[in-house]
Amino acid sequence: MRQALSILFVNQFYRLNLGFFLVCFFILFGILNFRDMLYFHYAIMEQAYTSRVLLLLMVIWLLYFIKCFSFGQRVLQSPPNNFLYQMQGLDNAKSLQTFARLQTSIYLPALVYAVATAVVQMANGRMLVAALILAYQGGLILTASYLHVVSLNGSYKQNKLEWASRLLSFGSMEKKFRMWLLQYLFAQRKAVVLGIKIGSLIMLQVMVTYNTDHVNLESVCFLMLGLIGAHAILPYYLREFIEERLRFVRAMPITIAQRFTWFLLSYAVLMLPELLFLLLHLQSALPFEMLLLIYLVAVAQLSLYSSLLYLPRMTMEKYMLTVFVLFFASILFLAAFPIWQFATAVFAVSFVLFAIFYERWEATII
Repeated sequence: MRQALSILFVNQFYRLNLGFFLVCFFILFGILNFRDMLYFHYAIMEQAYTSRVLLLLMVIWLLYFIKCFSFGQRVLQSPPNNFLYQMQGLDNAKSLQTFARLQTSIYLPALVYAVATAVVQMANGRMLVAALILAYQGGLILTASYLHVVSLNGSYKQNKLEWASRLLSFGSMEKKFRMWLLQYLFAQRKAVVLGIKIGSLIMLQVMVTYNTDHVNLESVCFLMLGLIGAHAILPYYLREFIEERLRFVRAMPITIAQRFTWFLLSYAVLMLPELLFLLLHLQSALPFEMLLLIYLVAVAQLSLYSSLLYLPRMTMEKYMLTVFVLFFASILFLAAFPIWQFATAVFAVSFVLFAIFYERWEATII
């Protein structure tokens, strides 16, 4: 079983992502000569005690963690791998240990860089920063391992969330359709949602703690873009749910705009904790209108992710690479245009893409 797990998780992960690693290696190590490259990365590691560099590294580690975690979830949920459910006979501690080892193996490139950064910080006497970096890595690995165990054992209990289902099922049938996506997340993906939300709020708290006296719009937008990327797995789950389990909905007389609002409403609800955190902690530093615009950017960006998932031949690997590219592209656009123009443009592009490719995606699955 251990050898089978290693082949399915580790070998297959690196084989499928060989191109991704070659591109990253060239960008990080192939542009400069060897001496300048070492100095460049040492400078990044040495400056990791500053809030902006630390948050940048945490966002990049989080995005790579999501890539690793989503790959593991696909392996567990793939029908040819149903034999893995024999692991349900193991106790939770043994399963957690097994998945922690597998998660560490595929997360190893980021982990090596994180450990090197922590060592540099310790060499400069910044023990607290080093401990924070190492604790963050351990938290990511343990979170992914726990969620894999939850997924494997099917340990969620849908009846525990009956109150949420009743709350979200009020009104007419049309209104119930709008809430189906949220019901699915709260009932069957609650461990993933909870893990993302806890990590999101922790990173927001780190930003507030490190920037108590000089919080600015740029740092908040930068972190929020990273947190939006951390939520990128949720649009994939929603698209998978509505297209594989609710295919009959496609035959119903519902307009494209109404279908698009299902996703829009789901993301508006999901991003409310971040909005409330910003209002509670940053209203004295940034005006209410600006915080609301940041929230709208988050909703628009997640809606764009849903629309991108309807592009032809959009696999999970291509999707996560697109999310990674959009993170940096969004930083450039926000630096060049006012935030309200950026939010408006993203909303418009996401709806246009959804309207164009939704029906075409249907034609490819018939």
